[in-house]
Amino acid sequence: MIRTSILLALVASTTAMGDPNAAEAYRKLLAEFEAIPMQQRHALMDMPPYLEPCDTTLQVRIRSIEDRLHRAAQSKVSDFELDFSQGPELLMPHLSPMRVITLHMAAEARRQTLAGNEPAAARLLNTINRMALHLTQDRLLISSLVGIWMIRSSIEATDFMIEQGQLAPRDASMLLSGFKDLDDRDPMGLLDALDHERQYVGDWIRAQLAEDMGEMKALQKLGLAVDNAEELDTVFDMDGYDRAMRDTLDAMGMDDLDAATTQLNSIEERLYAGDYGPLASMLSVSFHNMLVMRFTLEAELAWLRAGLQRIAAGEEVEDVEPNAAWTYIKLARAIDAAAQVDTVDEAARTALLDELMLAALMEHCEFPIDEFAPRPVVPVWTTGLHRGGRWLVEDARRRFEGADIEGAASRIMTVLGLAADLSATTHLVDSAIAQDMTTDAMALVEELDELELLDPDMRRALLVALREIPAGDPFGYEQSARDSRRLLASYLQKIACKVPDSMPGDADGTAYLLVFHELFAYLGYPPIHCWPLEIDFDALEGIVDATMVQETRQHGLDMMEAAKLDVWIPMEPAPGIVTPSIADRRIAAASLLKQWKRRLGN
Repeated sequence: MIRTSILLALVASTTAMGDPNAAEAYRKLLAEFEAIPMQQRHALMDMPPYLEPCDTTLQVRIRSIEDRLHRAAQSKVSDFELDFSQGPELLMPHLSPMRVITLHMAAEARRQTLAGNEPAAARLLNTINRMALHLTQDRLLISSLVGIWMIRSSIEATDFMIEQGQLAPRDASMLLSGFKDLDDRDPMGLLDALDHERQYVGDWIRAQLAEDMGEMKALQKLGLAVDNAEELDTVFDMDGYDRAMRDTLDAMGMDDLDAATTQLNSIEERLYAGDYGPLASMLSVSFHNMLVMRFTLEAELAWLRAGLQRIAAGEEVEDVEPNAAWTYIKLARAIDAAAQVDTVDEAARTALLDELMLAALMEHCEFPIDEFAPRPVVPVWTTGLHRGGRWLVEDARRRFEGADIEGAASRIMTVLGLAADLSATTHLVDSAIAQDMTTDAMALVEELDELELLDPDMRRALLVALREIPAGDPFGYEQSARDSRRLLASYLQKIACKVPDSMPGDADGTAYLLVFHELFAYLGYPPIHCWPLEIDFDALEGIVDATMVQETRQHGLDMMEAAKLDVWIPMEPAPGIVTPSIADRRIAAASLLKQWKRRLGN
C-alpha cells in the first residue's frame, strides 16, 4: 500500500510538471506588459495597422512577452487560485490586463499580416484563443464574458487573414488545434460559470448569516439596503434565490434563442412580482445580452472552424469577400522595394503586375481610415501604386509592340480599375496619381484605337472600366477634400490642438492644410509610429512639389511653437502642394473622362 501511494504521488508530480500552471506565467508577463508606460501601450494599440512602430527596443520587449505568453498558453492548466469564500468581494486583477494585451496582439496580428509574416500573425491569434479558453477555468461569469470578447477579437483578425488569402494550411491547422477541446455548445462555459456562481455566492451569504449581525454585514457587503429591521427576517430567502438561479440556468441552456428569451422574460416578471423572494429580486441582473453573446459566439466559431478546416485541407473558403485595399498596400510595399534595386527581375515584375490585376478585379476595395490618426499628405501606399500604374502602362505598351493586343488591353483595364479604387480613398494625392495613370493609359488606348486594333468586346470592356471612375466629381477630388478636412479636425481635437476657425473649402487649400499640420504630434510625447512618413518625392515628380511641402511643414511648426507662447499665427493656404493645381486637374479630368466615354461608346 505504501509503495502504491508513493507511485501515485510520483505520477501526480510528473503530471503536474508536464502541465505547469499557466496562471503563474500570466501574472508575471501581464505585469511586465503593464510596466510599459501607458502612453506607449495606448499608442501601439491606436496605431493604424499600415504603419510601423519605430522604437526597436520597445518592439523587442513586447515580442519577448508575446513569445513567453505563447509558451504559457500551451498548458492545459490555468489556476489563478481564486478564493471563492470572498463571495462578491472576490477580485480578478488578471482580467483587465488580459483584455488590454489582447487589443495589442490583435492589432499586431493585422500588422504582421500586411507585412507578409502570416505565421507570426497566426501565432499571435492562437495565443489569444488559448488564453481566452483558459479563462473558462476561473468558472466566473465575468471571466467567461472577457474570454468571449477575446475570442471574438481573434475571430475578427483571423477573418482579416482569410479575406486577404494570407492564412496557410499549416497555420489553419494550428488554430484548429487550439479549438480541439472546445464544446460547440456554450464554448466559453457561461452555463458552468453561472451554476458555479449560484453555488459560491449562496455559500458566502450563508456563511455571513452565521455570524453575529450577519444580516446587516451581508447587506452592506452586497451594497443592498432595507427600509426597516423587520424586513431582515424575510430578505434572505435562500431557497428563492437558488430557484431563481436554477431557472435562469435552465433558460440560458436552451438551444433555441427565441424560446430562451421568452423564458428569461418570464423569470424577470416573476422576480419583479417577488415570486422568488426579496434577495433574488435585489441581486437580479438581465441575462439577455449574455444569452445573445453565447449564441453569436457559437455561430461565429462554427463558421470559423468550418473555414479553417477547408483551408487546412487546401481548399478555399466560401462566401469570403476580400478587401482589395490590403492587397494593394502589400503590393505597394513590394513594388517600392523592387524599385530600389538597379535591375528589376522581369519575372518578379510580371508577377507583381499580375497580382495588381487580380486586386483590381476584386469587388470590394476600402482603404483604411483612422479617425484619430495623423493625416499624411501622401499615405504609405501611394508611391508604390503610382509606380505600379506606370509599370502597367509600360507593360501594356510592350505587349502592344509585341502584337499582344488582348494582353495590352487587360493591363490597361487593370490601370483603370486601380485608378477607380484610388479615386475612392480619403487622400487627394491618390486622386492625382489615379488621374495621371488614367491619362497615360488612355494615350495608349488612343494609339490602339487609331490603328483600329480594338475589337468591340475590348472597347466595351474599356468603357465599363472607365465608368467606374467618378465623373461628376472627377477622380473623387472633392470627396477626398471633404473627408480630409473632417478627419484632420478629429485628429487635432484628439491631440488637444486648436482646430482652425475656418478650413479652406477648396481641394488645393485642403492639401495645404494637411501639410501644414502634418508634423503636429501628440502633446507631451511623440507618436509611437514612424512619423512623418518617409516620402520618395522622386517617385512623385510632377505630382507633389517637395519644396512646397517642406516650406509648408515649417510654417506649421512655427505656428505650433508660437502657440506655446499664446501667439496665434494665421494660416494662409496657398496652392502648390499638388502640381498642376487640383483646380486645373479637375478641368482636365472632366474633359478626359467625358471624351473617352463618348468615344468608346460609339
